[in-house]
Amino acid sequence: MELIKNKRPVSYETGLKENKAFTLVEVIVAVTIFGIMMISIMSVYITANDITQKSDINRTLHENMKNIGLNISEDVMKNGIEWVWKIWTDDCLLPTSDDIDKEWRKFCVNNGWKYYLAKKVENSENFTVADKSDCETNYEEKKFPHCYIVKDWEPLNNNLVTVSNLSFRVTDEEIKKMTMSITLRPAPKSWVKPNLVKSTKLVNQITISERKKQED
Repeated sequence: MELIKNKRPVSYETGLKENKAFTLVEVIVAVTIFGIMMISIMSVYITANDITQKSDINRTLHENMKNIGLNISEDVMKNGIEWVWKIWTDDCLLPTSDDIDKEWRKFCVNNGWKYYLAKKVENSENFTVADKSDCETNYEEKKFPHCYIVKDWEPLNNNLVTVSNLSFRVTDEEIKKMTMSITLRPAPKSWVKPNLVKSTKLVNQITISERKKQED
């Protein structure tokens, strides 16, 4: 038998690929970087979502304010201004000279329509007259009222908006003018985050005058 000379010993490591794995430090670094990236992405998403929602809120508030102003303006232009009064159950009367510059709770036009602040009766679709204090939001006491400006019990603002302040003042110089001060907020417990409800409101003062009578 012929002997094989100069044959090198067989090595089981020859030709095998070296197996490598991630160390614990590398895994920790990778997870940390991934976490930072996810936090950044979520922050951008939350900020963008808040901006979009705040834009929707402002649009809704302005649409309601426009609807309220147009409704009263058309009524005044068509029928004229009667007066204002402090008690909703009483007829609108001419304030005395001492009260002429005060702001009142109810506004009346000549056809008998009356505008005032109201809120819904609990567990009902009916309304009851509301005072200013009834419609003020109190976050410490978790008081979130939902109030409306109504025209003889017909609401002028929708369910997405609450009226937190409403007052009227009428002046009678050459032409009667009514000035309405009103504050709108997004309705609580509905479609808006609590922090946006607290930080968002629309305050406006609308002055509407009668048509000037034509001289004969």
